[in-house]
Amino acid sequence: FPQELVRRGLYWWYRGNAPGDTVLEELEKKAREAKKGLWADPQSVPPWGVAEEEIKIFVAELPEESPAP
Repeated sequence: FPQELVRRGLYWWYRGNAPGDTVLEELEKKAREAKKGLWADPQSVPPWGVAEEEIKIFVAELPEESPAP
């Protein structure tokens, strides 16, 4: 099941859950090269990176602090 999702570019293969899984690694590589599914967007962010990206956006939007008097 995960192999088919990875092959179609519909699933992020998290290496921490399947270290050394060369089948999933190769399927993801081919999906990326073919720009299938998730890989059609050059700026797609993995689910585990979303919180980090949201924090960066939030911090970037904060107003600059005034210097202390």
